[in-house]
Amino acid sequence: MFALRQLGAKVNTTFASLSVVCLVLFLAITSVCGGVGIRNAVEDGLAKGTAYSASAVSVFGSYRADTGYVADAAIEPYAQYAAAKGFDMAAGLRDSAKALGAGDLDALVQGTAQVDQCVDPSDATTVADVERASGLSLKDTAGASINAQYGTFPVYVSKLSQVNEALTLAGKAPLQLGPGGSAPS
Repeated sequence: MFALRQLGAKVNTTFASLSVVCLVLFLAITSVCGGVGIRNAVEDGLAKGTAYSASAVSVFGSYRADTGYVADAAIEPYAQYAAAKGFDMAAGLRDSAKALGAGDLDALVQGTAQVDQCVDPSDATTVADVERASGLSLKDTAGASINAQYGTFPVYVSKLSQVNEALTLAGKAPLQLGPGGSAPS
């Protein structure tokens, strides 16, 4: 009887110890796998959402269909500086990096691309016109934070070469347009 009780106690003690060890191993393995999965998901999302390490935007005024171009007087000195640089943002950033003691911009970055957004004053197409033609609403996509008068803003155009330069910098294939500037079929 004594030997059987001792054997039973030993089995119960070993069972409890092994259960705790198995539980700890299960938690360790799932935590590591879950952590690696979360890290991969965050990295992939970050890589897809940020094609560039940094982006800089310069806006010197606004252009609306009803008022035309209106310069922002508060930033006029910056607009004059940009005009003196030929509106070449990389040249302005190079000078700013040197002035701040950050060294040479080309040593800091792997590459730059500039995409100018322009308005064709002879084309009166507005965002509201595009919405009517497409049946889509920018407000539905962008939400309530969008400017209430966004429909009066004109459609901006960019040079295909500049867009392709930015796409190449992001590691994406350049766009090619068909005859007349339409998308190839």
